[in-house]
This record gives sequence, structure tokens and C-alpha cells, in this order.
Amino acid sequence: IGYNPFAESNNPSVVGYFQQRMVFAASKANPQTVWMSRTGDFHNFAYSEPSKDDDGVEFIIASKQVNQIRHLVSLRSLLALTSGAEIAISGGADSGVTKDNISAIEQSYFGSSDVTPAVYANTAMYVQARGGKLSTLAYNYVSDGFQPQDVSVLSSHLLRGYTVRDQAFTLAPNGILWMARNDGMLLGFTFLPDQQV
Repeated sequence: IGYNPFAESNNPSVVGYFQQRMVFAASKANPQTVWMSRTGDFHNFAYSEPSKDDDGVEFIIASKQVNQIRHLVSLRSLLALTSGAEIAISGGADSGVTKDNISAIEQSYFGSSDVTPAVYANTAMYVQARGGKLSTLAYNYVSDGFQPQDVSVLSSHLLRGYTVRDQAFTLAPNGILWMARNDGMLLGFTFLPDQQV
């Protein structure tokens, strides 16, 4: 059955890819809704009767308050970074995401700013919603979830009272996250988790 979820000016504001699906999220009317295309067919959101595993998927992230989805980051799970929480979206253990097995589980409740997150290896780096802190989300096998960590705690004076306007990660010669502060200052954050730096 053909389906266009973005009719009537219901345009999404966030886009990403996960498990061979194009993913859209957060329209003005539906800030907590996620739309996934059919598997391998990025512009097709159709579904079947009865449903098939490769059908388009649409769901609303349920929470106690409205938290607009600001970013989608594809790691082990699809991370939806919202204005008030960090959520891992995944499917079944033995299969990809389908309409029948999708789950959305909160990992932490810090929230993300509008600054696009950076990704290094299996870690997402993002500025918290209230600013002033740089956090990471990395999968932890012991807790079987994504563990948040404030990685700016030793240099909090560089972010306190300021906002980050943009950031970008460079891999060589060392892993450095460059952050442009609202006063024009450029900050370099060295990130070498294998060396505990």
C-alpha cells in the first residue's frame, strides 16, 4: 500500500540511515515520531497487508514529556538524541528492525543541544541540551546499553558560561574534536579513549 507520511507539510527535520533504511524524524506536528523506509528502498515508506519484515516503519517514542528528536546517530543501535533524553532504537536480536519488533529504550536523561554530534569509532560525542558539557555515549557490554559520560569535567571552565556553535572531529594525526564557541574561541578536545586520554 503506497504511503506518503510527509503530505500536508508534515516535513521532518532530522534524517539518518540505519540497517539499510532511510530514517526521518521530528516533523513540526510530530516531534517524537520516527519514519523508516522500506529496507533497501530509501524513498519508499509503503506497507503491506499482511505486514512484511521489509515494510516501512512508523512509530512514536513514548515518554513522560515531549522531547523533540534533534539528531539520529547510527551505531550498534540507532540513537535518537532528543531535547531531554538519549534513546537507543533497535530491533530483535536475530533480525533487523521491523514493524513488529522495534524497541526504543532511554539510555540517559541529559538531552542534546542543536549542535550536530560527532562520531568516533563506536562513540557519539554531543553537547548537552543545557550547554556547558560535552558528553559521550558508548555501548557498554556489562550494562548492555549505552553509557553516558561527561568528558569535559576536567576542563569545564572552557565551556561554563558559553555555548558551542559547531563541532567537527579530525582523525589524523590525533583524534581531536574541534568546537567553535559562541565568542569565536576554537577549542580542541583530544579524544583517545584507547589510551584513556
